[in-house]
Amino acid sequence: MIWNIVAQNTREGEVMERLLEKLDDMRQALGSDRVYDVIGEIIPAPRFDALMKDWLSRRRTMSEILAEIDLQTDVEQVRRIRADMEDKALGARYIDMSKLNADVQQSRENRLMPEYIEKFFLEAYRSFGGTITPVKDRKGVWSIGRVPPDLRKLSESLERRYGKVGTSYLLLTFDKELLIGYSDLQFVGPGHPLFEGVVERVLRDYGPSLRQGAVFFNADSSEPKVLWLLKCGIEDGRGNLIGERLFAIHKTDSTCRKSQPYALLDLKAPESAVAMPQEVRETAANEDEIIDWSLEAVTPEYFGEIEKRRHRELAIKEKYVRKSLQFLIGESIKKITKFDQQLREIRDENDPKRLNIVGNRAKEDARRNELSQRLKDRLEEMGQEQHLSEKPPEILGVAVILPAPQEVVRSVEGMETDPEIERIAVRASMEYERRQGRKPVSVEEENCGWDLTSLLGGQVARYIEVKGRSRIGGVALTPNEWIKAQRFGKDYWLYVVVNCRTEPGLHIIQDPASKLTPREEVSVVRYMIGQDDWRKAADS
Repeated sequence: MIWNIVAQNTREGEVMERLLEKLDDMRQALGSDRVYDVIGEIIPAPRFDALMKDWLSRRRTMSEILAEIDLQTDVEQVRRIRADMEDKALGARYIDMSKLNADVQQSRENRLMPEYIEKFFLEAYRSFGGTITPVKDRKGVWSIGRVPPDLRKLSESLERRYGKVGTSYLLLTFDKELLIGYSDLQFVGPGHPLFEGVVERVLRDYGPSLRQGAVFFNADSSEPKVLWLLKCGIEDGRGNLIGERLFAIHKTDSTCRKSQPYALLDLKAPESAVAMPQEVRETAANEDEIIDWSLEAVTPEYFGEIEKRRHRELAIKEKYVRKSLQFLIGESIKKITKFDQQLREIRDENDPKRLNIVGNRAKEDARRNELSQRLKDRLEEMGQEQHLSEKPPEILGVAVILPAPQEVVRSVEGMETDPEIERIAVRASMEYERRQGRKPVSVEEENCGWDLTSLLGGQVARYIEVKGRSRIGGVALTPNEWIKAQRFGKDYWLYVVVNCRTEPGLHIIQDPASKLTPREEVSVVRYMIGQDDWRKAADS
């Protein structure tokens, strides 16, 4: 039945589709997305689940059910409900769809994407001698004919938690969306024994090197930088870890800024030893300074985010616990009252029926006390869960990022970078967005994989990557940008601004991953897009 509800070519799906149309009518009538808790106000009984049951049991015909859903919205009801909403009398009962959509969008932006999991696993697994090959004509599907014996051996704690590693995985994917419709496909990712075993091996073999530090080249850098990987965590009053996040901290000269760890994807390891300026080496060794800075600029914001979420969750949880347990306690008191009444009617202390009632009353009284104690304990636990504290930030690794050799950068067409040209391009793109009625927000410093988040009505309308050219020519995308373009599809836009020094001209490409065929340039770790390629896509 679940499948039939979401399918459009079934009768259950028709009911659901008509209900969703009704909800949209309600949203327009009320002038608000907060509709889901007032469905019953506009569609009188029966409830949707009752309608489905009526259909399944054939108590009502489909035409009768659809007629029930298609009832016209009562104007007086709409006026009354809108007044209640404005007075906030029902505010606590609404699901704010705008906020829910924003939360979903933020989760989409911050989630660990399958492309990152795949890239990590392939490199790590192969570095340990494993062989994994792509399956022909099935994008995103891989095959492992035989897992090396040493990778099948998990620590006792990991095996107890995640299970045993198999000897082979003939069809596997790192993207859950590919599992739909395929029963022979296995998902490998966090929580899978093979994946967790590879992570454990990476930390064991390469952990010391990670903490010791590494040196990388960045084709877009004009000065040395130091990047720290910092782990922050939040605990509640019961000692439970309720939040943990990895941050990247960039430091240039005396300036620190927070960004995404994805920036490491855009870097290239040198092929031989490189000279490192002494001041950069000293900066990379100064962990205390980064810890102090993070306590002021990173953990408070993260703590506030987790605290807000926890308070919201606990408010719902407390309401549910009180309501459910108090209901059970009330039902128990009713039973005890009934037993007392029966005892008053039976005077004979030795009457077997009375003795039975006494026993039942004692059991019910014990149950009421147990429910009362459970309510008290749960409220005390939630009180402890409401008290949050920060765990000390922990530095997991450090990297020195040096400008790539200029002879390498100059040898690749489209790699020329000029901060002033980029500023002009971003400014022209933001002006265009404002003219279109959208609100562009710069996220250039955060290494998200795009430069501008463009909002419309408070919701994300476009993820925009901006490329500027002094005249005209090819452009380059970082691995992180290309991955995000593939993942976000039609929501991702490439804005190419040409002739930035004279008369800037904007060329717009929606869903560049489906329209462009970039050439991977390993020497600078970039995806190069020729001028003819992007101009053709912009004109289409």
